[in-house]
Amino acid sequence: MSEGLVAEDLGRGGRQGERGLRGEGLLESLEDGGFALIDRSVGTEEPGRIAVEVGDRRGMVKIEVGDIVRMDLVDRGLGPGAATAAALVGFSLGSETGGSIISPAMRCGVAGLRPTFGRVPRTGGMTLCWSLDKLGPMTRSVEDAMLVLKAITGPDAGDPGSVPSVLDYDAGQPVSGLRVGYVPAWMQASPATDVDRAALDALGTLGLVRKEVAIPDWPYGALNVVLFAEAAAAFEELTLSGQDDQLKAQVPDAWPNLFRMVRFLSAVDFVQADRFRRMVATEMARVFSEVDLLLVPSLRDEALTIFNFTGHPSITLRAGFVEVAQARSDWAPDPANPLPRFSPPRRVPHGVTLIGRLFDEGTIGLVGVALERALGVSGERPSGF
Repeated sequence: MSEGLVAEDLGRGGRQGERGLRGEGLLESLEDGGFALIDRSVGTEEPGRIAVEVGDRRGMVKIEVGDIVRMDLVDRGLGPGAATAAALVGFSLGSETGGSIISPAMRCGVAGLRPTFGRVPRTGGMTLCWSLDKLGPMTRSVEDAMLVLKAITGPDAGDPGSVPSVLDYDAGQPVSGLRVGYVPAWMQASPATDVDRAALDALGTLGLVRKEVAIPDWPYGALNVVLFAEAAAAFEELTLSGQDDQLKAQVPDAWPNLFRMVRFLSAVDFVQADRFRRMVATEMARVFSEVDLLLVPSLRDEALTIFNFTGHPSITLRAGFVEVAQARSDWAPDPANPLPRFSPPRRVPHGVTLIGRLFDEGTIGLVGVALERALGVSGERPSGF
């Protein structure tokens, strides 16, 4: 199951977001590995209730999964994350530019692996931002995510951004002695919860060395100039033709309005943001010279922005549960469509995120497996699932 990926576009003959170039497609790599593939579409019947359509080229079947996985409202990566959590598929593929693997993995209670930029080819995938887009698996365990990553690791001639790489992962290696960094201020403030803090404590119990790290208080949101400009370029035809008016979401931070607004940015703004991106990458190289991995609250804005722009890999895994009294959304509030409230509050999964060094998915996979086993909550599911 995939999101942002169309099966017929991911075969031989498609550069990222284009067609016509020869290359081994991502889905064909999976088929060659013996995987059975299905397509998907997704829709919400009403706020807070989720229906996923799954099937192959012979037809589709709609299954409502909102109650099955006890989800609140999730906007991005919804289909693959919900279907994986509900055991409709063995695993799914998601695309991440700013959080669309991490967010559904965290909220659906599955493992989401965002690979290092360039490890997995994006041949034939829908482009949002050429220099940020990444494809990765969502699975029901960290170990499964590592197995899928092994199968989809590039490079591919159809994606110039993909590079040769080796996945160095040995499930038998010990985690004791590895240095895990954390930002104290991030762990004490929302969106961090007691679940996040307990996960950090569990890493200490496993023998990892916990180390405070300092990340500069810089305006990381300014990096989004690059994302918005690239996305507006990718969807320029949609904007100039007026077809963006047909898109459902039209709140201030929805993509149609970002595509329109970014046309008023200057070339100087873009260059300055790109220079800042290099500064951030250099600073993160310093951070990872001090630690082997980081543990961060999954939806911490700075972490989502920083590590998507620097291309570092991450694994998000279920670490516990929290109660929510109102559905959550990644979009700005829409007064015309208020988010539903839950009475009594819903008990929903909550995940933490491990960030690794560039092309060192093996270390975060190793620690992720150990943490998942130590916490003992990944196997808790509704009856029948």
